[in-house]
Amino acid sequence: GRRLTMTRLFKGANISRYGRPPVNLEADVWDGEISPEAVKNHASCVIRESKLFVHGGAHQKQVASQLWMFDMQKWRQVRTSHVHRAHHTLSAAINSLYLHGGLDPDGEATSTTYTLDLTSSSEWQLLEPSGTPLPVYSHTTLHHAGKLFVFGGETPPGLVQILDLSHNKWTLHPAPSTIDTPPVMQGHTAHV
Repeated sequence: GRRLTMTRLFKGANISRYGRPPVNLEADVWDGEISPEAVKNHASCVIRESKLFVHGGAHQKQVASQLWMFDMQKWRQVRTSHVHRAHHTLSAAINSLYLHGGLDPDGEATSTTYTLDLTSSSEWQLLEPSGTPLPVYSHTTLHHAGKLFVFGGETPPGLVQILDLSHNKWTLHPAPSTIDTPPVMQGHTAHV
């Protein structure tokens, strides 16, 4: 079958240092262990520079809901949930993950935000902040200083949506009409 050799992961760490052979993409296995199925339009983030989380995505015309973690040694399915998404974002903040927007299984854009506390065995919790964000997909979300910054995707050019997590409130910040704005961006990434 088709094989992919991964030589670098996270800040240039050589994967051969961990004794891992190539990944078999057709069998969804890593060294004989279970690994996530091949998905597209998933969301991922790294927490504490050592754990990669991957959520959802599309696979064979289905929208997935699995959350997987790679801890630099092996893959582990963390949980399956009721939150099926593709073209969404996943952001990390200390011991929590935030999932925002994306397309649901019916192909509808969403504006919902969920959080998952990684220190407990809880499920994804729907946040119900004040304010109304626009539905969005193929966007970027950054966590910084207790806020989620959402931009790009299928929204007006230059719009930044901000969720203040400490006040549980959305605000929308359209670009002033007097300045040039970046072009509409989809499927891009950004990192702090």
